[in-house]
Amino acid sequence: MVNNTKAADPRWQKSVLSLYQELSPIIFEHVGTRSFLFSGTLLGFARSKDFISYDKDMDCAYVSLKKTAKSAQAEFAALAMKLIELGYDVTPKASCLAVRKPGNNAAMVDIAMLFIKDDENIGFPFGVASKYELPYRAIFPIQIQEMRGNFVEVPRDPAQVMKVVYGDNWTSPDPEFSWKERRVRRDSGGLLSYSQRSMLASENFYRHHSPLHPSKFSRWIISRPFFAGVTAVLDAGAGNARDTRMLARGGKRVLAVDASKYAVSAGRALLNLRDSTIPIMHADLLATGTFARCMRELRKTNNDTVLVYGRFLLSAITDQQIDVLFGIMSKDLRAGDYLALEFRNEDDLTASKYYFRSFRNFNTIDKIVTSLNSDFRLIESTSGIGLAEFKSEDPHVSRVVLEKI
Repeated sequence: MVNNTKAADPRWQKSVLSLYQELSPIIFEHVGTRSFLFSGTLLGFARSKDFISYDKDMDCAYVSLKKTAKSAQAEFAALAMKLIELGYDVTPKASCLAVRKPGNNAAMVDIAMLFIKDDENIGFPFGVASKYELPYRAIFPIQIQEMRGNFVEVPRDPAQVMKVVYGDNWTSPDPEFSWKERRVRRDSGGLLSYSQRSMLASENFYRHHSPLHPSKFSRWIISRPFFAGVTAVLDAGAGNARDTRMLARGGKRVLAVDASKYAVSAGRALLNLRDSTIPIMHADLLATGTFARCMRELRKTNNDTVLVYGRFLLSAITDQQIDVLFGIMSKDLRAGDYLALEFRNEDDLTASKYYFRSFRNFNTIDKIVTSLNSDFRLIESTSGIGLAEFKSEDPHVSRVVLEKI
Protein backbone atom coordinates (compact mmCIF):
# COMPACT_ATOMS: atom_id res chain seq x y z
CA MET A 1 0.00 0.00 0.00
CA VAL A 2 1.25 3.49 -0.85
CA ASN A 3 1.48 5.71 2.23
CA ASN A 4 -0.03 9.03 1.19
CA THR A 5 -1.09 10.18 4.65
CA LYS A 6 -0.44 13.58 6.17
CA ALA A 7 1.74 12.01 8.86
CA ALA A 8 4.17 11.10 6.08
CA ASP A 9 4.06 14.49 4.32
CA PRO A 10 6.47 16.94 5.99
CA ARG A 11 5.81 19.65 3.38
CA TRP A 12 2.09 19.66 4.21
CA GLN A 13 2.83 19.64 7.94
CA LYS A 14 5.19 22.60 7.63
CA SER A 15 2.65 24.48 5.54
CA VAL A 16 -0.32 24.04 7.91
CA LEU A 17 1.77 24.70 11.00
CA SER A 18 3.00 27.92 9.42
CA LEU A 19 -0.56 28.95 8.62
CA TYR A 20 -1.71 28.09 12.15
CA GLN A 21 1.07 30.24 13.61
CA GLU A 22 -0.08 33.15 11.43
CA LEU A 23 -3.68 32.78 12.52
CA SER A 24 -3.08 32.29 16.25
CA PRO A 25 -2.12 35.91 17.09
CA ILE A 26 -4.94 37.23 14.88
CA ILE A 27 -7.47 35.18 16.83
CA PHE A 28 -5.99 36.35 20.14
CA GLU A 29 -6.07 40.00 19.07
CA HIS A 30 -9.67 39.75 17.91
CA VAL A 31 -11.30 37.68 20.68
CA GLY A 32 -8.94 38.25 23.62
CA THR A 33 -8.23 34.59 24.33
CA ARG A 34 -5.71 32.16 22.93
CA SER A 35 -6.51 29.45 20.42
CA PHE A 36 -5.31 25.87 20.81
CA LEU A 37 -5.08 22.61 18.92
CA PHE A 38 -8.45 20.92 18.66
CA SER A 39 -10.39 18.05 17.12
CA GLY A 40 -8.29 15.67 14.98
CA THR A 41 -5.09 17.68 15.44
CA LEU A 42 -5.38 17.63 19.22
CA LEU A 43 -6.25 13.93 18.99
CA GLY A 44 -2.94 13.27 17.23
CA PHE A 45 -1.06 15.44 19.70
CA ALA A 46 -2.64 13.73 22.73
CA ARG A 47 -1.78 10.28 21.35
CA SER A 48 1.70 10.79 19.95
CA LYS A 49 2.47 14.53 19.63
CA ASP A 50 2.03 14.13 15.88
CA PHE A 51 -0.66 14.39 13.23
CA ILE A 52 -3.07 11.49 12.89
CA SER A 53 -2.47 9.64 9.63
CA TYR A 54 -5.96 10.13 8.18
CA ASP A 55 -6.41 13.84 8.91
CA LYS A 56 -6.95 16.24 6.00
CA ASP A 57 -6.46 19.61 7.67
CA MET A 58 -5.25 21.22 10.87
CA ASP A 59 -7.79 22.01 13.58
CA CYS A 60 -7.72 24.69 16.24
CA ALA A 61 -10.33 26.31 18.46
CA TYR A 62 -10.79 29.10 20.94
CA VAL A 63 -13.18 29.61 23.85
CA SER A 64 -15.20 32.79 23.50
CA LEU A 65 -15.39 34.99 26.57
CA LYS A 66 -18.80 36.34 25.54
CA LYS A 67 -21.60 35.76 28.02
CA THR A 68 -24.14 34.18 25.66
CA ALA A 69 -24.03 31.74 22.76
CA LYS A 70 -25.59 34.39 20.50
CA SER A 71 -22.96 37.02 21.32
CA ALA A 72 -20.22 34.40 20.85
CA GLN A 73 -21.75 33.55 17.48
CA ALA A 74 -21.67 37.23 16.44
CA GLU A 75 -18.02 37.49 17.55
CA PHE A 76 -17.22 34.38 15.49
CA ALA A 77 -18.79 35.93 12.37
CA ALA A 78 -16.81 39.13 13.01
CA LEU A 79 -13.60 37.09 13.26
CA ALA A 80 -14.38 35.53 9.88
CA MET A 81 -14.88 38.99 8.39
CA LYS A 82 -11.58 40.15 9.87
CA LEU A 83 -9.75 37.22 8.27
CA ILE A 84 -11.39 38.00 4.92
CA GLU A 85 -10.30 41.63 5.22
CA LEU A 86 -6.74 40.46 5.90
CA GLY A 87 -6.77 38.53 2.63
CA TYR A 88 -7.34 34.97 3.80
CA ASP A 89 -9.66 32.66 1.86
CA VAL A 90 -12.40 31.77 4.34
CA THR A 91 -15.11 29.14 3.89
CA PRO A 92 -17.78 29.78 6.55
CA LYS A 93 -19.23 26.51 7.82
CA ALA A 94 -21.84 26.42 10.57
CA SER A 95 -19.42 25.29 13.28
CA CYS A 96 -16.01 26.33 11.96
CA LEU A 97 -14.10 28.56 9.56
CA ALA A 98 -11.99 26.76 6.97
CA VAL A 99 -9.08 29.14 6.33
CA ARG A 100 -6.54 29.02 3.51
CA LYS A 101 -4.09 31.42 1.96
CA PRO A 102 -5.07 32.25 -1.64
CA GLY A 103 -3.14 30.03 -4.03
CA ASN A 104 -2.46 27.32 -1.44
CA ASN A 105 -5.50 25.05 -1.28
CA ALA A 106 -3.55 22.17 0.27
CA ALA A 107 -2.90 23.93 3.57
CA MET A 108 -6.12 24.54 5.49
CA VAL A 109 -6.74 25.35 9.13
CA ASP A 110 -10.22 24.89 10.61
CA ILE A 111 -11.04 27.34 13.39
CA ALA A 112 -13.81 26.26 15.76
CA MET A 113 -15.52 28.43 18.36
CA LEU A 114 -16.37 27.06 21.82
CA PHE A 115 -18.12 29.00 24.56
CA ILE A 116 -18.72 28.84 28.31
CA LYS A 117 -22.26 27.83 29.26
CA ASP A 118 -24.16 29.06 32.29
CA ASP A 119 -23.05 25.99 34.28
CA GLU A 120 -19.39 26.91 33.50
CA ASN A 121 -18.96 23.88 31.25
CA ILE A 122 -17.78 24.25 27.67
CA GLY A 123 -20.35 24.52 24.88
CA PHE A 124 -19.50 22.67 21.67
CA PRO A 125 -21.48 24.00 18.68
CA PHE A 126 -20.17 21.21 16.44
CA GLY A 127 -21.04 18.61 19.04
CA VAL A 128 -19.32 15.78 20.89
CA ALA A 129 -19.37 11.98 20.74
CA SER A 130 -19.85 11.49 24.48
CA LYS A 131 -22.28 12.38 27.24
CA TYR A 132 -19.55 13.95 29.39
CA GLU A 133 -19.35 17.64 30.19
CA LEU A 134 -16.09 19.56 30.00
CA PRO A 135 -15.33 22.15 32.71
CA TYR A 136 -13.59 25.21 31.33
CA ARG A 137 -10.70 24.54 33.73
CA ALA A 138 -9.75 21.55 31.56
CA ILE A 139 -8.78 24.06 28.88
CA PHE A 140 -7.38 26.99 30.86
CA PRO A 141 -4.65 27.93 31.29
CA ILE A 142 -3.51 27.18 27.73
CA GLN A 143 -0.15 25.38 27.61
CA ILE A 144 2.77 25.81 25.19
CA GLN A 145 4.02 22.49 23.83
CA GLU A 146 6.13 21.25 20.93
CA MET A 147 4.89 19.38 17.85
CA ARG A 148 7.02 18.51 14.85
CA GLY A 149 9.65 21.01 15.99
CA ASN A 150 7.10 23.84 16.31
CA PHE A 151 5.63 25.47 19.37
CA VAL A 152 1.87 24.96 19.57
CA GLU A 153 -0.81 25.84 22.09
CA VAL A 154 -2.86 23.07 23.71
CA PRO A 155 -5.51 22.84 26.44
CA ARG A 156 -4.35 22.27 30.02
CA ASP A 157 -5.68 18.69 29.90
CA PRO A 158 -5.71 17.38 26.29
CA ALA A 159 -6.71 13.86 27.36
CA GLN A 160 -9.83 15.08 29.19
CA VAL A 161 -10.81 17.25 26.23
CA MET A 162 -10.45 14.30 23.84
CA LYS A 163 -12.47 12.00 26.10
CA VAL A 164 -15.34 14.48 26.03
CA VAL A 165 -15.09 15.15 22.29
CA TYR A 166 -14.53 11.59 21.02
CA GLY A 167 -15.67 9.33 23.85
CA ASP A 168 -13.98 6.71 26.02
CA ASN A 169 -12.20 5.00 23.11
CA TRP A 170 -10.41 8.13 21.90
CA THR A 171 -6.98 6.54 22.33
CA SER A 172 -7.70 3.87 19.68
CA PRO A 173 -7.26 4.99 16.03
CA ASP A 174 -10.51 4.75 14.07
CA PRO A 175 -10.16 5.84 10.41
CA GLU A 176 -13.87 5.06 9.86
CA PHE A 177 -15.04 7.55 12.52
CA SER A 178 -18.12 9.45 11.33
CA TRP A 179 -19.59 12.44 13.16
CA LYS A 180 -22.95 11.79 11.55
CA GLU A 181 -23.06 8.41 13.30
CA ARG A 182 -21.20 9.18 16.54
CA ARG A 183 -22.38 12.66 17.56
CA VAL A 184 -24.31 12.45 20.84
CA ARG A 185 -25.15 16.12 21.46
CA ARG A 186 -24.30 19.63 20.34
CA ASP A 187 -24.75 23.17 21.61
CA SER A 188 -26.29 24.50 18.43
CA GLY A 189 -26.89 28.02 19.76
CA GLY A 190 -23.32 28.88 18.80
CA LEU A 191 -23.59 27.76 15.17
CA LEU A 192 -23.30 30.43 12.48
CA SER A 193 -26.72 31.09 10.97
CA TYR A 194 -27.55 30.60 7.29
CA SER A 195 -27.66 34.37 6.80
CA GLN A 196 -24.25 34.82 8.43
CA ARG A 197 -22.70 32.08 6.31
CA SER A 198 -24.24 33.42 3.12
CA MET A 199 -23.04 36.96 3.82
CA LEU A 200 -19.53 35.80 4.67
CA ALA A 201 -19.37 33.56 1.60
CA SER A 202 -20.32 36.51 -0.61
CA GLU A 203 -17.77 38.82 1.00
CA ASN A 204 -15.07 36.18 0.67
CA PHE A 205 -15.90 35.45 -2.98
CA TYR A 206 -15.78 39.08 -4.08
CA ARG A 207 -12.68 39.73 -1.98
CA HIS A 208 -10.83 37.24 -4.19
CA HIS A 209 -12.81 36.95 -7.44
CA SER A 210 -14.46 39.33 -9.88
CA PRO A 211 -16.00 37.64 -12.97
CA LEU A 212 -15.87 40.04 -15.91
CA HIS A 213 -18.31 38.64 -18.46
CA PRO A 214 -22.11 39.00 -18.37
CA SER A 215 -23.98 35.87 -17.34
CA LYS A 216 -26.07 33.70 -19.62
CA PHE A 217 -29.12 34.78 -17.64
CA SER A 218 -28.63 38.45 -18.49
CA ARG A 219 -28.26 37.56 -22.19
CA TRP A 220 -31.40 35.44 -22.00
CA ILE A 221 -33.38 38.23 -20.33
CA ILE A 222 -32.54 40.91 -22.90
CA SER A 223 -33.64 38.50 -25.65
CA ARG A 224 -37.16 38.06 -24.21
CA PRO A 225 -39.99 39.99 -25.90
CA PHE A 226 -41.11 41.72 -22.68
CA PHE A 227 -37.71 43.39 -22.24
CA ALA A 228 -38.33 45.82 -25.09
CA GLY A 229 -41.03 47.54 -23.02
CA VAL A 230 -38.88 47.91 -19.90
CA THR A 231 -37.54 51.40 -19.22
CA ALA A 232 -35.68 50.86 -15.92
CA VAL A 233 -33.94 47.91 -14.24
CA LEU A 234 -33.03 47.21 -10.62
CA ASP A 235 -30.10 44.76 -10.60
CA ALA A 236 -30.90 43.28 -7.18
CA GLY A 237 -28.02 41.45 -5.51
CA ALA A 238 -25.83 42.63 -8.37
CA GLY A 239 -22.58 41.15 -7.08
CA ASN A 240 -19.75 42.83 -8.96
CA ALA A 241 -22.20 44.29 -11.52
CA ARG A 242 -21.08 41.89 -14.25
CA ASP A 243 -24.63 41.94 -15.72
CA THR A 244 -25.44 45.60 -15.12
CA ARG A 245 -24.17 47.04 -18.39
CA MET A 246 -25.89 44.28 -20.35
CA LEU A 247 -29.20 45.22 -18.69
CA ALA A 248 -28.64 48.88 -19.59
CA ARG A 249 -28.71 48.16 -23.32
CA GLY A 250 -31.09 50.28 -25.33
CA GLY A 251 -30.74 53.24 -22.99
CA LYS A 252 -32.53 51.69 -20.02
CA ARG A 253 -31.87 53.25 -16.64
CA VAL A 254 -30.21 50.75 -14.32
CA LEU A 255 -29.43 50.79 -10.60
CA ALA A 256 -27.24 48.01 -9.12
CA VAL A 257 -27.59 47.11 -5.43
CA ASP A 258 -25.70 44.63 -3.25
CA ALA A 259 -25.24 44.11 0.48
CA SER A 260 -21.61 42.94 0.18
CA LYS A 261 -19.05 45.70 0.52
CA TYR A 262 -16.47 43.75 -1.49
CA ALA A 263 -18.99 43.08 -4.24
CA VAL A 264 -19.85 46.77 -4.45
CA SER A 265 -16.18 47.72 -4.48
CA ALA A 266 -15.50 45.25 -7.30
CA GLY A 267 -18.62 46.47 -9.12
CA ARG A 268 -17.56 50.10 -8.97
CA ALA A 269 -14.13 49.17 -10.29
CA LEU A 270 -15.66 47.15 -13.14
CA LEU A 271 -18.15 49.86 -14.10
CA ASN A 272 -15.48 52.57 -13.94
CA LEU A 273 -13.20 50.41 -16.07
CA ARG A 274 -15.84 50.49 -18.78
CA ASP A 275 -16.49 54.24 -18.43
CA SER A 276 -19.99 53.63 -17.12
CA THR A 277 -22.06 56.13 -15.18
CA ILE A 278 -24.40 53.44 -13.84
CA PRO A 279 -24.73 53.77 -10.04
CA ILE A 280 -24.10 50.85 -7.70
CA MET A 281 -25.43 51.08 -4.16
CA HIS A 282 -24.16 49.30 -1.04
CA ALA A 283 -27.44 48.46 0.69
CA ASP A 284 -29.61 45.64 2.01
CA LEU A 285 -32.85 45.34 0.06
CA LEU A 286 -34.48 43.76 3.11
CA ALA A 287 -33.85 46.87 5.20
CA THR A 288 -36.86 49.11 5.73
CA GLY A 289 -37.24 51.67 2.95
CA THR A 290 -34.34 50.50 0.75
CA PHE A 291 -36.44 48.98 -2.02
CA ALA A 292 -38.82 51.95 -2.07
CA ARG A 293 -35.82 54.28 -2.35
CA CYS A 294 -34.54 52.28 -5.34
CA MET A 295 -37.93 52.59 -7.02
CA ARG A 296 -37.95 56.36 -6.49
CA GLU A 297 -34.52 56.65 -8.08
CA LEU A 298 -35.47 54.50 -11.06
CA ARG A 299 -38.93 55.86 -11.91
CA LYS A 300 -38.81 59.21 -13.66
CA THR A 301 -42.41 59.18 -14.91
CA ASN A 302 -45.60 57.32 -14.07
CA ASN A 303 -45.28 55.50 -17.38
CA ASP A 304 -41.97 53.83 -16.52
CA THR A 305 -41.93 50.03 -16.50
CA VAL A 306 -39.45 48.57 -14.02
CA LEU A 307 -37.77 45.17 -14.15
CA VAL A 308 -36.35 43.73 -10.92
CA TYR A 309 -33.55 41.38 -11.97
CA GLY A 310 -32.22 38.87 -9.43
CA ARG A 311 -29.60 36.35 -10.44
CA PHE A 312 -29.05 33.86 -7.58
CA LEU A 313 -30.50 36.43 -5.17
CA LEU A 314 -32.90 33.84 -3.75
CA SER A 315 -30.12 31.30 -3.35
CA ALA A 316 -28.35 33.60 -0.87
CA ILE A 317 -31.21 34.30 1.56
CA THR A 318 -33.53 32.21 3.73
CA ASP A 319 -37.12 31.28 2.97
CA GLN A 320 -38.27 33.75 5.63
CA GLN A 321 -36.21 36.52 4.03
CA ILE A 322 -37.64 35.61 0.62
CA ASP A 323 -41.15 36.08 2.02
CA VAL A 324 -40.16 39.50 3.41
CA LEU A 325 -38.59 40.54 0.08
CA PHE A 326 -41.61 39.39 -1.91
CA GLY A 327 -43.88 41.31 0.44
CA ILE A 328 -41.86 44.47 -0.18
CA MET A 329 -41.96 43.93 -3.93
CA SER A 330 -45.70 43.34 -3.91
CA LYS A 331 -46.15 46.67 -2.13
CA ASP A 332 -43.73 48.83 -4.12
CA LEU A 333 -43.92 47.44 -7.66
CA ARG A 334 -46.74 48.59 -9.92
CA ALA A 335 -49.00 46.75 -12.32
CA GLY A 336 -47.04 46.04 -15.49
CA ASP A 337 -43.63 45.86 -13.75
CA TYR A 338 -41.61 42.66 -14.08
CA LEU A 339 -39.62 40.33 -11.83
CA ALA A 340 -36.95 38.07 -13.38
CA LEU A 341 -35.22 35.49 -11.17
CA GLU A 342 -32.62 32.78 -11.65
CA PHE A 343 -32.08 30.41 -8.72
CA ARG A 344 -30.78 26.99 -7.78
CA ASN A 345 -33.63 24.50 -7.77
CA GLU A 346 -34.09 21.41 -5.62
CA ASP A 347 -32.49 19.15 -8.26
CA ASP A 348 -29.22 20.85 -7.30
CA LEU A 349 -29.37 19.75 -3.66
CA THR A 350 -27.24 16.64 -4.17
CA ALA A 351 -25.23 17.80 -7.19
CA SER A 352 -21.47 18.28 -6.93
CA LYS A 353 -20.45 21.76 -5.72
CA TYR A 354 -17.28 23.70 -6.49
CA TYR A 355 -17.71 25.64 -3.24
CA PHE A 356 -18.98 24.39 0.11
CA ARG A 357 -22.77 24.27 -0.18
CA SER A 358 -24.07 25.05 3.31
CA PHE A 359 -24.84 28.69 2.49
CA ARG A 360 -27.08 28.09 -0.54
CA ASN A 361 -30.86 27.97 -0.61
CA PHE A 362 -32.74 25.77 -3.09
CA ASN A 363 -36.23 26.47 -4.42
CA THR A 364 -38.81 25.40 -6.98
CA ILE A 365 -40.80 27.41 -9.50
CA ASP A 366 -44.07 26.39 -7.86
CA LYS A 367 -42.80 27.48 -4.45
CA ILE A 368 -41.73 30.89 -5.78
CA VAL A 369 -45.01 31.51 -7.58
CA THR A 370 -46.98 30.44 -4.50
CA SER A 371 -44.89 32.74 -2.27
CA LEU A 372 -45.84 35.70 -4.46
CA ASN A 373 -49.54 34.92 -3.88
CA SER A 374 -51.75 36.34 -6.61
CA ASP A 375 -49.85 39.62 -7.05
CA PHE A 376 -47.81 38.33 -9.99
CA ARG A 377 -48.51 36.14 -12.99
CA LEU A 378 -45.93 33.79 -14.44
CA ILE A 379 -45.23 34.62 -18.07
CA GLU A 380 -42.19 32.45 -18.75
CA SER A 381 -40.06 29.79 -17.02
CA THR A 382 -37.38 27.23 -17.77
CA SER A 383 -35.15 24.85 -15.82
CA GLY A 384 -32.08 22.75 -16.47
CA ILE A 385 -28.31 22.56 -16.52
CA GLY A 386 -25.95 24.33 -18.89
CA LEU A 387 -27.45 27.68 -17.85
CA ALA A 388 -25.01 28.88 -15.18
CA GLU A 389 -21.73 26.95 -15.33
CA PHE A 390 -18.98 28.00 -12.92
CA LYS A 391 -15.54 26.37 -13.07
CA SER A 392 -16.20 22.61 -12.62
CA GLU A 393 -19.80 23.14 -11.49
CA ASP A 394 -22.89 23.03 -13.70
CA PRO A 395 -25.77 23.69 -11.29
CA HIS A 396 -29.41 22.84 -11.76
CA VAL A 397 -31.17 26.19 -12.01
CA SER A 398 -34.59 27.59 -12.80
CA ARG A 399 -35.52 30.88 -14.43
CA VAL A 400 -38.81 32.71 -14.10
CA VAL A 401 -40.26 35.95 -15.47
CA LEU A 402 -43.32 37.28 -13.68
CA GLU A 403 -45.50 40.34 -14.26
CA LYS A 404 -47.05 42.41 -11.48
CA ILE A 405 -50.84 42.53 -11.84
